[in-house]
Amino acid sequence: MKENTCYDKLINGVNENGTIVFYGKKNPTRAFLRDVDLFAAALKKRGFEKGDVLSVYLPTSLQAIVAFYACSKIGVTANIVHPLMPLAALKENMTAVGAKGLMYYDATLSSRDVFKDFNGILIECSVADYMGALSPFYKIYGLYKCRGNAKNTSYRAFLKSGKNGDFSQYGGAEDIVVTMHSGGTDGTPKILKISNRALNALVDNLLFLKDHETKGEYSLVILPVFHAFGLGISVHYALTDGYNLCLASRFNARRANEYIKRFNVTFVAGVPVMFKKMIAEKNFSGHRLKKLKQVWCGGDVLSENTLKTFDEKVRNAGGTARLMRGYGLSEVCGACAANSYACYKDGSVGKPFENTTIKIIGDDGQMLNNGEIGEILVSTAAEFSGYVNDGDCKIILDGKPFVKTGDLGYVDDDGYLFVSGRKKRTVKINAINVFPFETEEKIRKLCGVKDCAVVDFERNGKIEFSAYVVAENEKRFAVEKEIFDVVNPSLIKYARVKNVKFVETLPLTKMGKIDFNALKSDGEIK
Repeated sequence: MKENTCYDKLINGVNENGTIVFYGKKNPTRAFLRDVDLFAAALKKRGFEKGDVLSVYLPTSLQAIVAFYACSKIGVTANIVHPLMPLAALKENMTAVGAKGLMYYDATLSSRDVFKDFNGILIECSVADYMGALSPFYKIYGLYKCRGNAKNTSYRAFLKSGKNGDFSQYGGAEDIVVTMHSGGTDGTPKILKISNRALNALVDNLLFLKDHETKGEYSLVILPVFHAFGLGISVHYALTDGYNLCLASRFNARRANEYIKRFNVTFVAGVPVMFKKMIAEKNFSGHRLKKLKQVWCGGDVLSENTLKTFDEKVRNAGGTARLMRGYGLSEVCGACAANSYACYKDGSVGKPFENTTIKIIGDDGQMLNNGEIGEILVSTAAEFSGYVNDGDCKIILDGKPFVKTGDLGYVDDDGYLFVSGRKKRTVKINAINVFPFETEEKIRKLCGVKDCAVVDFERNGKIEFSAYVVAENEKRFAVEKEIFDVVNPSLIKYARVKNVKFVETLPLTKMGKIDFNALKSDGEIK
């Protein structure tokens, strides 16, 4: 079968005899594929046509994944949004994309009356939709809740309505298969559009890193599906390469570790804060950790301490897996470079994937030499199709489109990419660029430091830097002394830390990244 859509790639590569674990229960992959076809047929019965939009207001779940592939099959767009998005923001989002329907969990909305003016269909999901023995009770409960409302239906009833429907495929490679929220490469929130072609190209790129037969192994899905990294790698790549899935609807470090050992998980992709929490749990130990083979980390800065601790604990369990730094952004479907067992360099985020080109440019738009820091540009077949009602962030170089990432970094003489931070976090003092990221990296390497964030404040007309540090209590005095005696002398004078504040935790955004704006709004350290 020609792989025009994500649905095509799923059918060609999925392990039909596999399983998808949801809330600890194994669900046959064959049943999942049946539900995908039924859901697609049900959408057609409800009048959904090529180019229409279905909003998916769900956490990582079987229902969300079923909806994604069903939409791909018939040319509909799945608008996947954060399940904790405030209702007012959800309504704005749905208006922006022109949604004709909404999927949600029964526990999410206290009342469906908030959508009484919505003319599309409402599909109410429940954790019990795939819970086996509990289903009869919840089916009755769902029918009771949904009766008397023609536009509202339970998930199970919606699937049932697809029987004897149209099972034809209508999707194409360039169809927008998913829209999702993005911080934008310039820091402005946007809704980005991703095509079937782009997500399939990501899978093809990742297959070049494959070093063993994966059919029947387990991928632990701890990243949310409303995140391009989670949908593209943990779900789409994993399923189409024959993995079974183990879904974690809501990340819990201890439970994630339990799943790794219970299902002999071999593949995990996550962001730094997830791995940091997992290795801090006592149950990240035992011989079953040695089953891990591929562990990828991206989305934010991965500290040396977290990386080394993870690798050491896996080695102590008899395993050989290493935590691999990677790099990407939603605009390139979540990933475009990564370390691998074949190509690895400390401190780097690896080499670009196959069919991917990375260039570095200066503020004047000119190409920079190896080792020179500038903005990272990425050209890949896995690039997004633009933003909803907001253009894109691409430029043309040598006849090829490149995504302007808004990130700073450099490429060394061996072709490895090193990330220096966000362009928007660059502080210019007396015409000199200062990179707080570099200061943070030096502080993170100090003994006893768990994490840190460096923020700029203006005082008496001058820019000064303050460091928020998470460190072991008994080592705080020594850490502060080293910041002033060791770290500062290694920095240019404009980048030196003036104040240090020890905190128990750093504020995080909904995507699990350090929330620098929250630190700034907290006020200057005195």
